[in-house]
Amino acid sequence: MPRDLTNDPVRLGILGCGSFMQRRILTAAPETPAVRVVNLQKRDAKQAAAVASQFGVPRFSTTREELLADREVEAVFIGTPNALHEEDALACAAAGKHVLCEKPMALTPAAMERMIAAFVSRGLRLNVGHCLRFKPAAVRARKMRQGGELGELRAVRGFYSFPLGNAPQWRTDWAMGGGALRDLGVHIIDFMRFVSGQNIVSVSAMADSAFAPEAGRADRTLRALMRLESGAMAELSVSYDEPFLNGFEIVGVTSALIGWRSYRQSYEPGETLRHVQDESVAELRLPAANVYADELMHFARVLAGQETSSLEAAEALAAGRVIEAIYQSVKDRKECMVQS
Repeated sequence: MPRDLTNDPVRLGILGCGSFMQRRILTAAPETPAVRVVNLQKRDAKQAAAVASQFGVPRFSTTREELLADREVEAVFIGTPNALHEEDALACAAAGKHVLCEKPMALTPAAMERMIAAFVSRGLRLNVGHCLRFKPAAVRARKMRQGGELGELRAVRGFYSFPLGNAPQWRTDWAMGGGALRDLGVHIIDFMRFVSGQNIVSVSAMADSAFAPEAGRADRTLRALMRLESGAMAELSVSYDEPFLNGFEIVGVTSALIGWRSYRQSYEPGETLRHVQDESVAELRLPAANVYADELMHFARVLAGQETSSLEAAEALAAGRVIEAIYQSVKDRKECMVQS
């Protein structure tokens, strides 16, 4: 008999309950009756207690080991710094917990492969938080492309930037897993693969002149030209040093889609999606949506065997291989092939 998620919700633990988890996941959980957060981990006990009280979470932990020892926790949402994802995921696998891991899944494809092997060997689910797959604009674009409304795909473009400032933080720290590409570009890469239904096979990229991984300085601005399996071209642009902009273009042989403010989270004011054909422009209505609530609901249904996952770790690995090729292209100053 299928699991009744209303009366028997997935019991979730949160590992690394920082500001993102508090702003996005703990606020979305009440909209998702299929998930119940039963424990959260934060190193400072006083802060952990305060957050648990604020969001009605019955227990809190200060260490990973304490969270994983909680028998009621059947799945873990990993929200720790990017550089810790592999270590934390492997610990979850060893403890027999399913995982939804924030993106990027890990810092290298090799690390991602180790994670996947650990979960497969134990019969556990490893999903990744590519939340933009639940954005109405992305879902609509995918359906229109699949339905042939755009004609044969010719080009895809995605851009995402916001001024970060110069204060030290993880986003600019290479060792911590920072970088505009890892932080913002991973969303665009996954969006391109999701909407086009194709892999990216080659890349040619350039980063800001201050980018120096060997000195710990992550990329703040990066541009990449890419090619899809069909031969269609793709363009990626991300930056921490440019004005707040984000959106996409999907160009087919007969028409195009133009999305504005499409990569931000839920209820983004000013978001639009336009279908351009010849000289006509049609405004496509987009419903309000909370991508994190939808992501949690999807994860719960996957664990209950009610849906096939669209957030499989293999999708994150494919994006990770594109990221690896982009950084190699920046280093070598030439076009690089993406590992298949």
